[in-house]
Amino acid sequence: MARISLHPPRTLLWRVAEWYSRRRYGAVLDPGRVYGHHPRVALSIVRLERGVAKWKAGDPLLKHLAVMVAATRIGCSWCVDFGYWEAEDLDLPADKVRKALAWRDHPVALVALANHRSRVNAGFGLSSQGFSDRCVVPLTGSRRRGAGDG
Repeated sequence: MARISLHPPRTLLWRVAEWYSRRRYGAVLDPGRVYGHHPRVALSIVRLERGVAKWKAGDPLLKHLAVMVAATRIGCSWCVDFGYWEAEDLDLPADKVRKALAWRDHPVALVALANHRSRVNAGFGLSSQGFSDRCVVPLTGSRRRGAGDG
């Protein structure tokens, strides 16, 4: 269960964020619901994530696998859940995503960002939102633990 309410005030900014999230991801993302309580924090996170999305250096598959490895090492079930959905959305090879947990160290700066996301989501008490349920690559039971179950 989330430590912060997933029902932010219905401001104009929040309604726009809900619309975008549903349009882009098919659901309103739980981290966005938490950030919705503080508009300045929400906008700062949006700027961070949009900036990272523009990074062109490096192989997209390697970057995504690095994020997945960091998320699993930290134990952020929300991040792993969303990561599986995102891999499918990006048309990344399912066999390589399955093997991501066996990979060791990846020299990619995104590990630090994944670490940040995972720790924030774990701090919020967020767990899987069900994105991986719509994917070809199933999660095993050991990776479906909540952020606080570690």
